[in-house]
Amino acid sequence: KNVEYLLDDEKNEDYDLELLISFISILTKKEQQVIELYYGINQEKLRYKDIAKKLNISIQRVYQRKQNAIIKLKQYYEKQI
Repeated sequence: KNVEYLLDDEKNEDYDLELLISFISILTKKEQQVIELYYGINQEKLRYKDIAKKLNISIQRVYQRKQNAIIKLKQYYEKQI
């Protein structure tokens, strides 16, 4: 399975959390924060609106950070194989 499939929560409810955690250090702190909250890394999973409220940013900004992080993670994964 590739990272795109593993991180696509619409396709795969049981994405590979350990793989995600192993790659997360390549992200900015803000991207890491959104990914950790969204995927429930060491905490409960949160929805976009809950993350936005917690971080005091817009829902759209949460979505953008998550998408940017996933793009970076996919690119990093592809370089590893």
